Amino acid sequence: MLTRISWLTFFLVNACTVDPVEPAETEEPPVVEAPTVEPAAAEPPAGATSLESATKNRQLRTADQLAQALRDVARILQEMKEAAQEAAARPGSQCEKAEASVRAAVTVSERAARDLGRVAPEWVIAPREDYMRRCNALPEAAQRCARFDYRGEHDDECEQALAALSEDQRASYEAMFHRAPRE
Repeated sequence: MLTRISWLTFFLVNACTVDPVEPAETEEPPVVEAPTVEPAAAEPPAGATSLESATKNRQLRTADQLAQALRDVARILQEMKEAAQEAAARPGSQCEKAEASVRAAVTVSERAARDLGRVAPEWVIAPREDYMRRCNALPEAAQRCARFDYRGEHDDECEQALAALSEDQRASYEAMFHRAPRE
């Protein structure tokens, strides 16, 4: 249920937990070693072993990799938000804007994951007719909060709007767009 965390937090967590792309079982591409740049090693303290120095260097590389991954996630989230805003700016009802913004955000997420050699989380978006039927049955505040771009900017408002939904309305809201369960 998405009532306690923002969509951006939700996507951040999911972006950091995707599975790596499995290599195809066809012909293997040639392996090309990329040049590596080792961080300048500080003088080890007196009595430090080479194992301690190697561990320190590995930790630095891991921290650099994590920092890069976080920068990538922040960039992807920004691109998703911008694509959702652009899609929602087109004329239409709140539900049409919501559906367009969600589809735009998911498209950006999938493209970015492919570009990074990752597998994007699989999202289930109801077919358009079903999405519209479910969305139009919701109160106006929940319809606004179904927009990917709006929910990210108005988390407190949307948390309250979604908390006010009946159990059936909440189930319908979540059926409009949700992450596919892992098998």
